[in-house]
Amino acid sequence: MFNFLAKLIYLKYRPKILVVSGTAGKSLTIHIIKHFLEKKTKVYSTNYHKDHKKSIFLTFILESQYKPFSNFLKALKILLTKISYPEILIIEFGFEEPKVIDYWLKFLKLDYLIITSIGRMPAFSEVFAGPENIKKRKKRLIENLSVNGYAFINNDDISCLELLEKSKYNVIYFGLSEDSDFRAENIELICNLESTPSICGTSFEINSKYGKRKIFLRNLFGKGIIYASLASCAILVHLGFNFEEICNYLEKFSGLKHRLNLIKSSKGYYILDDSLHLSEASFWQVIDIFKKIPAKRKIILLGDCLDSGKYALDFHFEAGEILSNICDFIITFGIRSKFTIDSAVAYGFEKENTKHFYNNQYHELLHFLDELLRPDDLILITGDKRLNLHKIVDFISS
Repeated sequence: MFNFLAKLIYLKYRPKILVVSGTAGKSLTIHIIKHFLEKKTKVYSTNYHKDHKKSIFLTFILESQYKPFSNFLKALKILLTKISYPEILIIEFGFEEPKVIDYWLKFLKLDYLIITSIGRMPAFSEVFAGPENIKKRKKRLIENLSVNGYAFINNDDISCLELLEKSKYNVIYFGLSEDSDFRAENIELICNLESTPSICGTSFEINSKYGKRKIFLRNLFGKGIIYASLASCAILVHLGFNFEEICNYLEKFSGLKHRLNLIKSSKGYYILDDSLHLSEASFWQVIDIFKKIPAKRKIILLGDCLDSGKYALDFHFEAGEILSNICDFIITFGIRSKFTIDSAVAYGFEKENTKHFYNNQYHELLHFLDELLRPDDLILITGDKRLNLHKIVDFISS
């Protein structure tokens, strides 16, 4: 019923539709674009992430919480009266629920589409019985672009590029590759924890036919924020905004809470907080940053990667091999991540420097961290959003 009401709202008001999809960086990209546009025009974005079946129709009825009765009344009000409806809707398309996506793609025409990444082991591969099927679904997004629609594609992700075979649509590429329309160059991670205040963040140049500009993103790290910045810059320039104005905005951007932020706790240790969500693609990005930040002792708290489906064992075993060479202590949380410790130990990591907790041992985990962490430690915390590891971050950072 709610999807049907949302469909009627869409057909009545016909807002411009910007869909952001991919296995990593969706929320960050949406956050950047929305906060720039909301000072320029009337815009609304997906603001409900607990259940993808509900998030799309909630976006159309301009609600951030699922409350059936009040949602129903709000939908009727929007339908039966004339309101000042947003000119642009920014919708996050995940692929947890294939039937929901199929429903919307029957009639929804996209004006703009951003695909942030797909990667070699796409999220929700289990749902689609393999990576190739999820690529077909993503390709349908491109096929649903309006006649004058534009796709903004990660030029460094071969799986994204494979979607464009025989594409008749307008495509703008962003990435590190030299042939990208919006290209990041001279990337440098800066992390001076001893300065007062500390100077940490990512420096890079954005190069495009609209200009070239060096920017510094304070306390923000990794290719994720670079790709999100490039994709956002690409579409905002396309929408007619000034390149320099966009770059000035990016330099002031404070990031998305719990997405690759570096935090100094009141007890003197540092937290690399990537607890918003975990996918195979985002994991390798955050690990690359974790390796580059100096610290006396490096610790990782890794929760289950639930989106990896039937590829979970492969992912967690591979993670164990990588962590065995870059960590001083490994903590895992959940059922699947136990295999990460088994893998690390198999590759020579000392078992006494590991600790595993199951989902019902939340308080035990907190107590263990309180005893383990010391000043000048660096701990990376990442895991699926359903594990609520962000609450761990909030507690130990205070």
